[in-house]
Amino acid sequence: MASPRIEEGKAAREDGYPPHKTPGPEIRLTISKLNSTVEKHHRDTSLECRRDLLNNGSTSGAQASLN
Repeated sequence: MASPRIEEGKAAREDGYPPHKTPGPEIRLTISKLNSTVEKHHRDTSLECRRDLLNNGSTSGAQASLN
């Protein structure tokens, strides 16, 4: 009889789950929430970096446009 365990040498799926398991809806929801949190943090960080670059630049027009 075949064992339900993953046999050595079998590749895992692209999403990292074993071939015989699928994540439940609560796991997919958690992953989705984490992804959107990371995206929001990345956007906020990018905006802060751009603002810092503009504020440290020599043009006063760029500073005024952000305020």
